[in-house]
Amino acid sequence: MKVKALADFSLPYAEYLDTAHPCMLLQQEVGGAGIDCELFTRSLMTIDQLREEKGYQDVTILINTPGGDVNKGMGICDAILRVKIPVDTFIINAKSMGACIAAQGREVTIAEFGQEMIHEASFGDEETDKERKEELELANDTIAKLISSRRSISYEAVRKLMKRETWIKSEEALELKLVDEIEKSENLNNTAKFAGTIVATANRVELLKKKVA
Repeated sequence: MKVKALADFSLPYAEYLDTAHPCMLLQQEVGGAGIDCELFTRSLMTIDQLREEKGYQDVTILINTPGGDVNKGMGICDAILRVKIPVDTFIINAKSMGACIAAQGREVTIAEFGQEMIHEASFGDEETDKERKEELELANDTIAKLISSRRSISYEAVRKLMKRETWIKSEEALELKLVDEIEKSENLNNTAKFAGTIVATANRVELLKKKVA
């Protein structure tokens, strides 16, 4: 089913709203000078509210982020879990809070050259981390629960990965059950082998467009 084109309709961070399979781009730092998490969340919730009117079947969030603000990221996680429309995630680079957001997808796919990084939360300097230790412990506990509750990996295993700051290649992510599938480079018109983020994102979006019947 094709969706009627929405010539005057746009949402921050959202693309291909004229198809049954819109996508959202999480391509910067979470919070700060990067992604406006409130706008991102509002866009996702608007897509959800319009799912029947516009014929939306699912949403895919394309993730290429170094991470960022834990509290802001948790807001995005909460929105993904609350909306009724299925939300899938596609990982190019999902570091820190980005890995937690990626884990919330109904289906999680990682690019063949993609990677994740999982570590403990930090305020950026040792002294502050010591002073606000309880706050950090709560944040780390929540992150581990968010990941383990959505993926087939135990809470204890996630905490172990966090404590040693673990960098994870696509094959390792699949083995750890952090993702459901690896998307091979040859499926991206043979251009993604250069591991160019912009190229990979563009080609992934083109694949999403082809999902429209």
